[in-house]
Amino acid sequence: VVNWEEYVDNWYLGVHKQNSKGTEYSIFADILFKIGYSKEALEFYRQAQYYFRKNNDTNNQEQCLICIANTYYQLSDYKRAIKAYRYLLKIADRTKNSINRGICLFGLSNCFLALGEYEKAFKDYYEAYQIAKERKDRTSEGSLLSCLGNTCNYLNNYEAGIKFFEESISIAKECGDKGGEGLRYGNLGIIYDNLQNYDKAIYY
Repeated sequence: VVNWEEYVDNWYLGVHKQNSKGTEYSIFADILFKIGYSKEALEFYRQAQYYFRKNNDTNNQEQCLICIANTYYQLSDYKRAIKAYRYLLKIADRTKNSINRGICLFGLSNCFLALGEYEKAFKDYYEAYQIAKERKDRTSEGSLLSCLGNTCNYLNNYEAGIKFFEESISIAKECGDKGGEGLRYGNLGIIYDNLQNYDKAIYY
């Protein structure tokens, strides 16, 4: 059994003294998360958040809290994830940080989608889309339009879903995102399959 905390302490003391301990815990948490140790990552994100708060490092503390919320989502602990995203949303509103607000709304939407609360998911995806549009972030616009199309499919609002996917495909072409374009064509095909328009489903 690996003693992760002892490992990161030794790493911090022996290799990366130039960085803060909060940064080291955060980096190590990122590594653990990426290799599938989500529960262990959560503990290190909490440790990192403690040190960032102790050092009054507000920006890194907020980023760490986002990672904590994302990890709860990854662990399918949607109630805790929702609570974390809502807490962060209040901070983003207070600091007028539109980027973090968009991230939190996106995270909330994913949680609501997983819980089958499709109307709530749609509402937050749409607000996140509006933020991306105001910021002229075309890549995020396209991704969020695709999320809206997917949510409309769950809501059986197929006509709206088609419009969202068509617009998201247009943006993917504009951005040269071949992978995203292909996925959105596939999702468009699913909607046409649900509409029993099998010729178009096969085409897409």
